[in-house]
Amino acid sequence: MKSVKDVNPQFLNAFVTLSAANTFTEKSIQLPVNPAASIGGGKVRVIEILKVFGCMNADVLANGAETAFNLTYRSHAGIIPDYEPNNFIVKVVTDMQLVTSGAVALLYPYVADLTDGAGNGFLVCVPTIYLGAITTGQTLPRVAYVKILFRYKDIGTEEFIGIAQSQQ
Repeated sequence: MKSVKDVNPQFLNAFVTLSAANTFTEKSIQLPVNPAASIGGGKVRVIEILKVFGCMNADVLANGAETAFNLTYRSHAGIIPDYEPNNFIVKVVTDMQLVTSGAVALLYPYVADLTDGAGNGFLVCVPTIYLGAITTGQTLPRVAYVKILFRYKDIGTEEFIGIAQSQQ
């Protein structure tokens, strides 16, 4: 396998349409590299997520209405609770609150920077990630969109095994 020290970042776009209003729906996202198939020379090619851009539209802009989505490396039956942080890559919950003018304050689009101070991102060592979404107070099924800024990264086999075990 050819060595990749640092390649140009790329975008991966995904969306999930709720099956019905206010119903959790999840969609699998096949990543553009299968880490298990790229083992060679003591290196494994994985995805390094740098940023996640996301938004979810709403048809009812009412006080207390909510939209939520999460990007995970395991399939789930609902939005992951905050006390299970090891299961998600990004989680976004917006509670629409009326402001003094009577308008609704929205927090989209959302940007999650997953890099540390040295520019390293979040390593994903599984071939599939999941985008799940739900709403409350909506009358129609909504759509959650994400744009994932990533790059390929070669890591050692031992590091890969450790991360992959924690993500399965």
